[in-house]
This record gives sequence, structure tokens and C-alpha cells, in this order.
Amino acid sequence: EGKVCTIPEGFIAAALFAVTGETYQVVEDSCMNEEKQYCRFIISKNSKNIIKPLLLNSVEMQSLDDLDADSNINKQAIVDAVVTLPIFGNEDGLIPMFNVYLANTPQTFYNLVCSRYLEEMTKVDRGTVAKLSLMRDAEFCAMNTFSGILNSDEWQALIKPMVKVQSDNVFGLIAVANALGWGRIFIREHIQGLILNLRVLNGYESFGYLELNTGAAKEAKCFMMAGISSGVMALIYQKGNFDERLGSFHTNETSCMCREDHHCEFQTIKNK
Repeated sequence: EGKVCTIPEGFIAAALFAVTGETYQVVEDSCMNEEKQYCRFIISKNSKNIIKPLLLNSVEMQSLDDLDADSNINKQAIVDAVVTLPIFGNEDGLIPMFNVYLANTPQTFYNLVCSRYLEEMTKVDRGTVAKLSLMRDAEFCAMNTFSGILNSDEWQALIKPMVKVQSDNVFGLIAVANALGWGRIFIREHIQGLILNLRVLNGYESFGYLELNTGAAKEAKCFMMAGISSGVMALIYQKGNFDERLGSFHTNETSCMCREDHHCEFQTIKNK
């Protein structure tokens, strides 16, 4: 019993956003599952509406394939293969895949937790510490998660045959991240062991900030992606345990969609 049409609720909200660039609240107030004659949805415009959809013209769409730097990795082949895998959460909310346990966590929940954490820490003059802790946690998480992926059967069968030089591992890991829905991520520049420049067109952290706030941010907010960038480089190019590798690279987010930039950009360099 009860209303069950949550997927249509989300579909309607997403369709309206795609067409108008504005967010709407969609709530089902009548459902055939409750023996009603039809399902009915009440739609109301949200007051927080500064999210702008990333609408690309035909020239920009054709140029997306050129955004990645050169490598031996066939990114599209990896994405096509991964999306066919049975990736879904078990009864504990975990996804046993790629030799790791991925968490089936809604992006909205993660964004809300991080936003409130930053707000409360900023109130006691610990905002900078909070940002650094989020990036360090993401860096450590990236090393653990991607280490498992590198040693998984899926990696050995699908991606390892493409790896010809050490830097190909970075391109392969970013391709897996794309396939898992973590963002539309492109490697703009990569110098082995020294530099990684990422561009993200739909980062959930920047979109999440815009959903939760009434105005554009004054500074970049994608702490998770910044930490991941550092973590990938530390994993591939540094030696020792993860604690020893932590902090080997520094990432600066130079543009962010939550500041109304066209995309998010991350520049990672090796610490001296």
C-alpha cells in the first residue's frame, strides 16, 4: 500500500530541469497503488533556482572526445563494459565490485553532510581545517579504492592489456570513475609523476552546493574531487604505505561550476 511512483517523480523533475534550467519539487499525491483512478503529481517551482544546465552546442559536443590527453587507454570501451556489470547495492547498501566494497550512497546525502560539516566548523573558525580534512579523507579514500581496483579481476581482464606505460594507469582509473557515474571527467594534461590536470563537466559536489544554497559560491567547493586527484597521483607514482604517500601531491581547483564557471578544473602538482 501507499504511493510508489518515486521514479516518475524524479523523471518529471529532471525533465523540467533539462528544459528550463530551473528546479522543481514533484510530489505524488494520488496513486493507483492506493486504488485511485490515476496517479497525480503536484509540481511546484523551488525557490532556490540558480543551477544552470550544461547545454553544449554541436561543435562543443563533437569536441568532447578531444578533451582527453593522449594515452593507450580506450576510455569508451571501459565505460561500455562497466555499465553492463551488475552494479547495485546489496541489503547492506554495499556494492562488492572491483575488489572493493563501494557504498551505495545518494549524492544528495553526501553533499548535505559535507555542507553542514563545513557550516558548523566555520562557525567556530575551523573552516579551513574542515576543507583540508575533506580533501585528505578523499585522497586516502582514493588510494584505498583505486588500489583495490588495480588489483581486481575486472582490471586485469579489461584494462591491464591496454596499459603500455605507467601513466596509462591514471587514464584507466579515471575511465572507471566515469563509468561508475562519479562525473564526466577528462584528463586535460598529464606529465608522468608530476602533473595532472582534470576537467569535470558535471561534478555532483558543485551541483549539490547550488541545490542547497540560494546563491553562487565565492570559492570552489569540490573537495572530494580535489582529494581524488591527489590520491590517484600518489597511488600510481609514490612508494610506501598510504600514510607515507598522503600529501605527496597538492590539488588546486581553479574553476568551479558552483561559482558559475562553465566547468570544474583541477590542477594537481607534486609537492617538493
